[in-house]
Amino acid sequence: MKLLDFLSSELEDCERDLDAGVKPTLKDLSRLIGMARKVHDVLRRNGLVDAVDASSSTSADAPETRLPGLG
Repeated sequence: MKLLDFLSSELEDCERDLDAGVKPTLKDLSRLIGMARKVHDVLRRNGLVDAVDASSSTSADAPETRLPGLG
């Protein structure tokens, strides 16, 4: 699963930056989101993950995530 390894590496880089006190820009976050979506699309096309129906998702379905500095 080279795609997941790649995405994991990118997330580790982001975590390292956060730990060093570097604040990500909107551009940084958008880039990471774009990469994650592309990886998900490839995995979905290959039948490795189910498609997600965004219209049926609610905030109750999403795991709670707390980002440093955002309360």
